[in-house]
Parts: sequence; structure tokens; C-alpha cells
Amino acid sequence: MKRLVTVVAMTAAMLAVGFVGGVIGARVGGVREADAQSSAITASTLTAQEFRLVDAQGKLRLRAGITADNSVYFNLRGADETIQIVLGWQASGAPAIQLADGAGMTRASLDLQENASSLTIYDGQGAERAFVGQAFADGDPFIRLRRADKSTSFSAP
Repeated sequence: MKRLVTVVAMTAAMLAVGFVGGVIGARVGGVREADAQSSAITASTLTAQEFRLVDAQGKLRLRAGITADNSVYFNLRGADETIQIVLGWQASGAPAIQLADGAGMTRASLDLQENASSLTIYDGQGAERAFVGQAFADGDPFIRLRRADKSTSFSAP
């Protein structure tokens, strides 16, 4: 029984010494829990002019950055690295979205400007087939449908 009491007393003494040493080390070294949390937050922040995300095979799947004219872009790519979705902001701050097919051809785009907005649908060869928008001058809506030969089949007004 005396041996058990001695083991318990020694264990308690070692724990106490370890605790006190940790407290003193934290005070002397200046390391506090708040500092550790700040380091974790800082370590998880990435600052860059371009960001590239790759999959497990090393293929580029996302690219985001800023162009020379301060336009911002965000490209999402398919498994074959073909750009499928482009989100962008022009230097003026106007946003735009482009959707592409598996071959990388733009098939739809949505553009917003200060005084106008438009949705354009393209065929597989990149030719405009439908356009719905708002005129710059008076804000009136406008629609245009085109045939495969690029002639207009319908427009209004």
C-alpha cells in the first residue's frame, strides 16, 4: 500500500511540475492561446495575384486572378482542363458569366453593364443564335434570333 501511495504522489508531483513549467514557459516565452489562434488564421490566408487549383492528378481545375487592366477572372475547368465556366469582372466593375461546352466553345454569356444587360446564346461554332438584352440609350428590351446562316429570323422591337 505504501508503494501505491508513493507512485501516486510522484505522479501528482510530475504533473504539477509539468503544469507549472508550462505556465512559466508561456509567460516567459510570450506564447498565449490568442497568439496561437492568430497564427492559425494568418497561416490559412493566401494572398496572391493568381491562384491555381489542381486535382489529385495534377490537372488544372480552377484558375483565378487579376489581369493587367485589373479585371478579375475565375475559370472553372473540366476533367480535361477545358474552361467550362468563366466568371469575370471588368475593370469598370461590370460582371460577366460565360458557359462553355465540352470543346471549350462559349455557348452562353450573361453581361451586365451600368445601363444595360444581355444574355447571348451561341451555337457549337460560336455564332450568335439568340440575344436578349436591354438597349443602352432608353433601357428598352431587345430580342434577336438568328438562323444557322447568321441571318435574322426574328427581332423586336
